[in-house]
Amino acid sequence: MKKVPTRLTSLFLAVVLTLSAVVPSLAAGADWTQALDQAAAYVKKTVPDPQPSSTFGEWAVIGLARGERLDSAQRDRYLENLEAVLREKQGVLSSRKHTEYDRAILALTALGEDPQEAAGYDLLAPLEDFDRTVRQGLNGAIFALIALDSGGYDAAPGLREQYLQYILDAQLADGGWALSGSKADPDVTAQALQALALYRADQEKAVASGLACLTTLHSAGAYSTSEAYAQTVIALCALDEPVPDDLLAELLSFQRADGGFAHLPGGGTDQMASEQALCALTALERAEAGRSSLYQMEDAARGASASLPFQVLAVPLLAALVPATLLRPGFLPLPVK
Repeated sequence: MKKVPTRLTSLFLAVVLTLSAVVPSLAAGADWTQALDQAAAYVKKTVPDPQPSSTFGEWAVIGLARGERLDSAQRDRYLENLEAVLREKQGVLSSRKHTEYDRAILALTALGEDPQEAAGYDLLAPLEDFDRTVRQGLNGAIFALIALDSGGYDAAPGLREQYLQYILDAQLADGGWALSGSKADPDVTAQALQALALYRADQEKAVASGLACLTTLHSAGAYSTSEAYAQTVIALCALDEPVPDDLLAELLSFQRADGGFAHLPGGGTDQMASEQALCALTALERAEAGRSSLYQMEDAARGASASLPFQVLAVPLLAALVPATLLRPGFLPLPVK
């Protein structure tokens, strides 16, 4: 065998050979791309006039926009509707649930709009009030952190750390998270992991415990809704973890003939389930293409600061130099069954 020129080259070749031997396709054998096209077509048909809302609203906009499937009419209608609501309510989307702001921030960021200048209102401002935000509970902290990080937006000193610590302190003994009680819920566990994705380098223990918990929950049959599968796919893609074929196949089993997804096995098409499945499959599409994750929107964001976490800034540069598969540190599949 010829001697390679340098130790660096030798190491690089060793990594390439190792990866080529062990890295499976993210979704080998699963016809998820057709399912994605059908889900997108269903959501486009059912949400021609997106509203500031948890259904028929931001999640549809996010799923379509991040997959570059949102048409200009839908985009314009959402922006017009959001502006009208903000003006009517004088910038107060909710006095109790700051996730109303989080959804709008994510949608605007996905559209390349600045959420700090939405009809003259700064939608990031309410998230500066940590105590009021977490009155909503764990969901408040999770989506506040996701929203702040989606565009690398400026925040008061220590605010991100407060939300991060709140999430870490809420981790249960079984490694997962729940809105209440002592037993992990797959949806909430996956959402917590989505928020922790950018902090994995410093929070590996918490992330590893969360991933192990999802494996245990799935093996125990705790996944009863399509949303649980969808949120898990989003989390795995955000963490650069492969999506196991069986988990993906189970998500696709919820798809109905009209392209939408059911909430429960054998049920009829459900709008929330359909929009969450669209977001999940879009996250998978972006991961397969080596693009940033569903909520890592620096590719679209306006008004973002230079204070993005290091890995957000580093990945685009590395992507230009290294094959995409080498940038996925979690190349071993999550053992699901």
